Amino acid sequence: MKSTDGNKFIIVGIITSILFWVAESILHIIFLHGTGLLNQIFSPGIHEFWMRVLVIALILVMSYHAKRSFNTVIKHKNIEDCVRIQRDIAIRIGMDENIDETLNACMDAAIEISGMDCGGIYFVDEVTGDFALVYHKGLSEKFVDASKYYPADSENNRMILFGGSQYFNRDELNRVFSDDQKEEELCSLGVVPINSEGRIIAVLNIASHLHKEISNTVRDAIEGVAAQIGNVIDKARKANELIESEKKYRTIVENAHEGIMIVDNDYKITYVNDELCRIFQYDREELLGFDFTEVIDGEGREIVIDRYKRRQAGEDVPNRYEFNVFRK
Repeated sequence: MKSTDGNKFIIVGIITSILFWVAESILHIIFLHGTGLLNQIFSPGIHEFWMRVLVIALILVMSYHAKRSFNTVIKHKNIEDCVRIQRDIAIRIGMDENIDETLNACMDAAIEISGMDCGGIYFVDEVTGDFALVYHKGLSEKFVDASKYYPADSENNRMILFGGSQYFNRDELNRVFSDDQKEEELCSLGVVPINSEGRIIAVLNIASHLHKEISNTVRDAIEGVAAQIGNVIDKARKANELIESEKKYRTIVENAHEGIMIVDNDYKITYVNDELCRIFQYDREELLGFDFTEVIDGEGREIVIDRYKRRQAGEDVPNRYEFNVFRK
């Protein structure tokens, strides 16, 4: 959605009115043999003056109504774009919860609906309150390096956490940017908090190298996108954190000096680490799906099955006990 200003219709109406006044003066001289052009422009007859005023009033009224009609059309178009982009985001995220894909989809949506050309997304650390840049598009590496992190006690953080959305033109940016950031030559910037479940989880920065101002229409569109993507980003972020946690856990388990396995309710082995394979002298592929009670001797098998069932039922049973197993 490109930002388009309906005030252009008013400007066209004013220019048309001026041209009409001059043209009417010239026609009056040609056909009615009036006095000089300047005299006709600045001192027309009383009847001629009011006729021109009436026509100009009609032109301006028509321009005003054209502006209102245009703005109404643009407003409905913006609403349609928001709905379409929300649907597109839902489709893309439904296909993949990968955090990078999610952030890319959200950034593309913000750029498309605002008509801006670059931006970034910061994650808010829930413990420290620091802002860390996790995704960016259309920005130089030098600018990114100068903008990648803001501590909790920085002025930028306080403005967002307590002041809500912020918008800057080029002059305002030059007053707050560092020298490295100024080299990016951004003309305008919007900084909008992204909320999920009543808390700020991220911050959307959307900027332009061309547009000198961010109109109210574009601001509404940007804030609409931020409102739509909050839960999406939060879901993808949690999924990514879970994946990273599982990777760390798997690394610990794989490198453990103890044999570790996971079984399902049918006593089938669903996971074994390398140490357990070494103890049993089986390959991993041989153990996966295998009934783990089959490798336990008779007396130990009864103890293990009994305690497994009781533990599954929620009873308090010993966590450590010994039994013999059969090797391959």
